Amino acid sequence: MPLPALQRAQALLATGRRQLLGLVGAPGAGKSTLAQLLADALNAQQPGACVVVPMDGYHLANQVLAALGRAGRKGAPDT
Repeated sequence: MPLPALQRAQALLATGRRQLLGLVGAPGAGKSTLAQLLADALNAQQPGACVVVPMDGYHLANQVLAALGRAGRKGAPDT
């Protein structure tokens, strides 16, 4: 895991306030993997401190994706 990412997440956690950390990148870049690694590391230090909320596939309804012929690309930026 990239150390700067963990250090930034730890700094956010240290504020004592609820935080939202978003990860962006191309499909398959490892965003979900990094999110889970960060959550695991933060929760090891402070149990229950972090939760991963995936956003894949929440852009267009399944019916719309099917009508557009993009159901196989669900979760991609254009879907």
